[in-house]
Amino acid sequence: MRNKDESRTTFILIIILIAAFTLRIIHLGSFSLSNDELSALSRLRFDSFHDLVINGFYIDGHPGGIQVFLFYWTKLFGNSPFSVRLPFVLMGVGAVFFIFKTAKEWFGDTSGLVAASLLATLQFPLLYSRIARPYGSGLFFILLLAWIWTRLLTEKQDRKIVGYGIAYAFANALCMYNHYFSFFLAFIIGITGLFFLNKKNYLAYLAGAVGAVILFVPHIPITINHLSIGGVGEWLGVPDTGWIFKHILYIFNESLPYLIVIVVFCVVLLTGKYQRTKIPYRLIAVGWFLLPALTGFLYSKYVNPVLQDSVLIFSMPFLILFISGFACRKSDRIAHIIIIFLLFFGIIHTTHYKKFYTTQHFNEFKGVAEDLMNTYNIYDKKDISAGISINHPWYLEYYTKDCLAYPFSALDIRNRDDFPEFSAKLHSLQKPYYFFAWTKPVPSEIIEIIKDDFPFIIFRKSYQDLSESILFTKDSLAKKIPEKQADTTVTLIRDGSTNIAMDSTQKYGKVLIIPVSASMAEKGFSLIADGTVTSIRELQKAEIVISLNSPEDKTKQWHSALSGHYYYRGNKKHLVRVISFNPEDLETGDAVKAYMHNPGAEMFSIEQLNIKIYEN
Repeated sequence: MRNKDESRTTFILIIILIAAFTLRIIHLGSFSLSNDELSALSRLRFDSFHDLVINGFYIDGHPGGIQVFLFYWTKLFGNSPFSVRLPFVLMGVGAVFFIFKTAKEWFGDTSGLVAASLLATLQFPLLYSRIARPYGSGLFFILLLAWIWTRLLTEKQDRKIVGYGIAYAFANALCMYNHYFSFFLAFIIGITGLFFLNKKNYLAYLAGAVGAVILFVPHIPITINHLSIGGVGEWLGVPDTGWIFKHILYIFNESLPYLIVIVVFCVVLLTGKYQRTKIPYRLIAVGWFLLPALTGFLYSKYVNPVLQDSVLIFSMPFLILFISGFACRKSDRIAHIIIIFLLFFGIIHTTHYKKFYTTQHFNEFKGVAEDLMNTYNIYDKKDISAGISINHPWYLEYYTKDCLAYPFSALDIRNRDDFPEFSAKLHSLQKPYYFFAWTKPVPSEIIEIIKDDFPFIIFRKSYQDLSESILFTKDSLAKKIPEKQADTTVTLIRDGSTNIAMDSTQKYGKVLIIPVSASMAEKGFSLIADGTVTSIRELQKAEIVISLNSPEDKTKQWHSALSGHYYYRGNKKHLVRVISFNPEDLETGDAVKAYMHNPGAEMFSIEQLNIKIYEN
């Protein structure tokens, strides 16, 4: 009977591994490379290893292991999306195998199959095992290390202990060269092992740790430089106090019911007698999951923000191990049936309920490149100007191949300080068409600013709000897409030929008010507020203000746009501001207000002030 159970365990493990591979290989080369993947590939274009080190990862902030691997891999197999991602798919499947091996050592066969089925099907490890970045690889290296660590501490035969000691050194070094969070977790694992050494294994264990340090010595000067760079605080926000709970939910497909199902399966349906050992594996699993998250949280809170879901993928499997550790039921027919059900439930939940393969997970570059090429192929090249918000033009040139045939300007528009220069360039363009796209976020006002010079839209394609392509034109006779009309518009216009004057005696202009209706409060809305003013000289401090006020006239939200942020065109100034109010902040009876504010006591005249409301 025992042999039958073992055979079924092996058979189910094979099914899980096949499922893991299939889920990871589907459409592998067809979806766009991410910003991080293209960044890595752009830093492989060197002829020598020395140039790769200095320009490829010395200045990047990540250890160089994956960059070195990709450098030689792409020389052998090319840099197509399928080629560069395939090794990470295979390592993602390897991670599924080693979480089974580790869980089996810690808790038994049933726990191993549960852990493997979860790692194979959950969206988080699936997503990051399909991109050429150090997340799927780090997941594999950490789980390999965890299994070797376990074997080294529990092995009785001297010769095998020596072998595991050598493997421990190399597995540690792989984690260290992969990513600094996998490095940190490897350090935590190493410290943990010190509490469980005995006369047989302590020399091999310590020698393995020293060996890993020796293997990492060549990278130490690079790491010192990385530490001087700091984190990604320029764009990554400080986490709130509930971040860890959101992360746990993210691990389980952002679904509390799914997490509850898994816990019920493990704690109720598959529970069994837990074989206690000298190593408290459940406590270790919790510690290895929480310590990197807690350290990252404190560092992000008080030093520099670095914490995001992706960097905790290395510690994520230990939460899975903790939960699956309650599934200690004997690996029999009933346990196998339940595990098969859990496997297929996970596949359906990720692929159909979460719509994994039709969801835009990262910024789009392939589609934007195709939109750019189609525009040049449809219209006369001499009639087109193009600008794309992108970190590096090569990210699109990777797809267009011929940058001379499809020229564009790489834009970096981060905030309103960049508006005047951008608007001035637009105003100088004489061509009738302007192709604009963003692959990194731009201020919401940007579309309205472009429409000042190219007022009509021919083509607009959004990639689930993670990237967008738009073709503008000056030609009023061109075939245009119908644009959404405002649900409500309120306009303040000059009285006949007399402008509404503002000077040192007048700090606030007339207020435009739109009451928030029940429909607006329920659906939420976005708005465009713009003002046109005239002045003798360029204004700096005059601003258009928008506020959301409660029925008691208490300000709930307040936004403004300084005139100095917008391009001054001779005798006119266009002020534009786009705001989105959150539905939960709204209630019937609220009011949207817009007015001109003159804190600098400047002299100008208001020609027109508009509010346009668009219900969601």
